[in-house]
Amino acid sequence: MAVFLQMLWASMITYILTVTLVRISILLLYQRIFSFRAFRIITTVLIAACIAWGLSICAANVLQCHTISDAFKPEVVGALDGRCINLQAMFYGTLGTGFTLDLIILVLPFQQIWGLRLERRQKIELLAILGLGGL
Repeated sequence: MAVFLQMLWASMITYILTVTLVRISILLLYQRIFSFRAFRIITTVLIAACIAWGLSICAANVLQCHTISDAFKPEVVGALDGRCINLQAMFYGTLGTGFTLDLIILVLPFQQIWGLRLERRQKIELLAILGLGGL
């Protein structure tokens, strides 16, 4: 069980860093494609939010127990005696905030694409292609 908790601890850190970098790269791509000032401000704020999210979730994962070694002891992690945070609550918080950021990033370019000088059918096709990123 201790090995599982070590792997879970390491995989959560890797997951958070990976997801954060993917979100930032998508937002930087948006900035490169759509160069409107207001859109650049929005994407810059979202990049800052993604960095803050990644750092806070990563810190919560690393510091989930009073000592890092306690995070690998099953009797301490599941005890809820105050030595470790509630992991289920942390996972739900990560899920909820991550989903919200993903949804915002997904729908962010829709208005810009709808304003392009393309046929309605082409706009819908382009939005559908971007919408596939939500899967």
